[in-house]
Amino acid sequence: SSVAVATVKGNGTFAVEAYPNPVAKQLNVKVYGAQGNNPVVTITDVTGKVVLTQALTGNTAIVDMAGLTSGIYFVKYTDSEHTQTVKVTKQ
Repeated sequence: SSVAVATVKGNGTFAVEAYPNPVAKQLNVKVYGAQGNNPVVTITDVTGKVVLTQALTGNTAIVDMAGLTSGIYFVKYTDSEHTQTVKVTKQ
């Protein structure tokens, strides 16, 4: 299947990218632009239940989604200044 990249852009200087989408095992989350303090990636299911939480190292996070069931998930990036959400599909 083809790879789709989901990018959410705010004011043009900050963006969150989650790839590959759809994801089978490993999801890469990359942040572009100036980050605030305490950056965290939270994965939730469609009901809003938090299934994974992971801190960022630098501007990237590699999230292991192999143990999750297939379906739609939301990747939420938060720090002291930004909040962005990207929808991903788990195969």
